[in-house]
Amino acid sequence: MNQRQLIDRSGVSRAIVREIQHNTIQRGRSDRTLSALSEALGWHAQHLHAVLNGYPVPRLGDPVVHSTKDVPSRLTAIEHELRRMNDQLERIVLLNDELSGMVTGIRDTLSSTGTTDS
Repeated sequence: MNQRQLIDRSGVSRAIVREIQHNTIQRGRSDRTLSALSEALGWHAQHLHAVLNGYPVPRLGDPVVHSTKDVPSRLTAIEHELRRMNDQLERIVLLNDELSGMVTGIRDTLSSTGTTDS
């Protein structure tokens, strides 16, 4: 994407995009500017805000939390993360079941061939 496309997609002024691109003027950027640039780049709306503040970068699809005082949004983010963790745990359980079945199959094969494990 070139600078013109970023400006068109984000609605951020050319001057601000140039300042950020070339790091010519260091100043605080509004949440709206950072969000517009992030979304124009195909990232999560809070991607640049997280990078700027040293936070973990959110994934696309994660809920947007507008401030630490935005309790409903924070609860939504927590619920989202818990669902993601639960999905991962379910995958681990399925892989464990599959592995257990493989171990049982190997033991049965060894037993039927007269080979014993030590």
